[in-house]
Amino acid sequence: MNINFNTQSIVLSESMRSHCVTKADHLFALHPQATEIFVSIIHHRSYGQYDVELKVHAEHQWCFVKHSGDEFYHVAAEAFSAMTQKLRKQKTKAKKELRDHSLEVEHDE
Repeated sequence: MNINFNTQSIVLSESMRSHCVTKADHLFALHPQATEIFVSIIHHRSYGQYDVELKVHAEHQWCFVKHSGDEFYHVAAEAFSAMTQKLRKQKTKAKKELRDHSLEVEHDE
């Protein structure tokens, strides 16, 4: 598992980094097919809002989510939660496609 951080207009505190790493560890535990996470954090000082963007490599493709809000820890938690749901849907879709393909092969024989 590999976690990469990119920040803009903010110095990432140890607490913020730890929060993201904890959430990423949980995501990796639930979705071992995930191999890499890019966490991009942008702080818009003019209106006090954070953008947290996650890009995760899993199942030979990239998934992307973005959440925004005025409280970093809540925004980060929401982004990781959304990514967990997205990966769950991706995994379910892949299993269904595999099952459907297996049924087609059996039917062809």
